[in-house]
Amino acid sequence: MLGNLSRATTTNSTMDVEVPSVILVSDETEKAPQSFTVKLELVQYSVTIKALLDAMPDDETQTIPLVKVNTEHLESVIKFLEHHHQEVTENPPPEMTEAEERAKELTEWEKNYIGNFTQKFLFEMILVANYLEIKRLLKMLCKFVAQGLKNKTPAEICAMYGVHRELTEDEIKRTEEENPWLVTTGAPPRPTATTTSSSS
Repeated sequence: MLGNLSRATTTNSTMDVEVPSVILVSDETEKAPQSFTVKLELVQYSVTIKALLDAMPDDETQTIPLVKVNTEHLESVIKFLEHHHQEVTENPPPEMTEAEERAKELTEWEKNYIGNFTQKFLFEMILVANYLEIKRLLKMLCKFVAQGLKNKTPAEICAMYGVHRELTEDEIKRTEEENPWLVTTGAPPRPTATTTSSSS
């Protein structure tokens, strides 16, 4: 429901018309929060923001503080939303099955967008996308991580992410069942988990 989403407006200087918008405020602990005026058509892709707006009384200013979303996160989210909206508006993607979606390669724009992220920022953005419930952004970020793990053994994955404790057989089996894309035909066999016994 978008009934509360039309109160704030911005002016489009090219067409000299008012565009419905909302003000999103970042969450900061060591510096001042930043406010971003974002077009209504962009925030429709966030289930969380839409729900927050719908819960606001009609007479309140349309300003939404986003908890645990700092300025850098919010800037990256807005950049994605602007691109995604333009993409689906000008060139709507075809309907795909889940398998086809997983097999589809990332576009050059998507690779460049994520390519500047540090590993820490990438995983922070996954949490942000999950919190804001931006489905397309979350899928894209997770696919980027998944493609980086493809054909790697559990030992190689642990080395990538600084995990030093060996996984148990049950943990490896559960991980493979929950993430079938990790098990690829032709991939090197995973090592068997070892058990270390303490000497008395």
